Amino acid sequence: MDKWINPMQCAAEDVPFADEHYLFEPKIDGHRLLLYSGRDGTRLYDGSGQPLNALYPEWTMGMEEGMILDGEAAAVGEDGRSICFETVMKRRRAAPAEAAGLAVRYPAQYIVFDILQYRGRDLRGLPLAKRKEILASIDFSGSPAIGVIPFMEEHGDLLYEEIRRRCWEGMVAKKLSSMYISGRSEAWRKVIFWQETEVAITGIRKRDRGWLASVPSPAGAVRPVGVIGDGARAADKMAFYRRSRSLAVGEDEHYVYLAPEIRATVKARGWTGSGQLRSPFFVRFVS
Repeated sequence: MDKWINPMQCAAEDVPFADEHYLFEPKIDGHRLLLYSGRDGTRLYDGSGQPLNALYPEWTMGMEEGMILDGEAAAVGEDGRSICFETVMKRRRAAPAEAAGLAVRYPAQYIVFDILQYRGRDLRGLPLAKRKEILASIDFSGSPAIGVIPFMEEHGDLLYEEIRRRCWEGMVAKKLSSMYISGRSEAWRKVIFWQETEVAITGIRKRDRGWLASVPSPAGAVRPVGVIGDGARAADKMAFYRRSRSLAVGEDEHYVYLAPEIRATVKARGWTGSGQLRSPFFVRFVS
């Protein structure tokens, strides 16, 4: 099986749940990669089939031939403890000439959650429970860059509480009987841990009508923390634009700026290291 495989993708799930027919994994806040191990060594591909070996020069795998693994590239942040999406993206977006230096500063690990081929045998038609069993039997001790993700059967509600306590990205629920099917499938479902915060809407982005979200700064003014692009219903938008007409205080090439009178609750996938909201999503106006 030499050709690139289109990865299996998760459907969205709003609420964590417990179910004896599922296993549950922490959602790694990283960069999806397929790893192929063959006679010519290991090859890495992203979700669109782009080869990425040059970005991870520190990964000397030393693996047996005939395997295809599915997982995520993950790297810790400046605190040296928690997985950081921004750090992974620095590795992902780097030019090949920068890769060696970034590998020293931000070493990455490949976190495996599935196996699609073993010793040349296509495993995609096997149930997930069997694929996990095969994955657990493989000795990766000669490949220090590889880790295998832990999982919990049945008790997704308990795992989600631990994820919420640690402020991790979320959880993935996978049906134990699921075969590996390219594309999006209801058999795999992701539950994102959204963090809510209150913001002031201080601008309208001209190119897409997104709403500029701001929070109080230590200096006593407000500072922008992201643009809200999704979540508002038609009625919310109508109410916003009616009120915002009288709040304009200036504009530039990109924004019409507003006095910070309109407040809203947004949910986001946490905060970046530079103090920006990750993927802010409108929830409701605050009266």
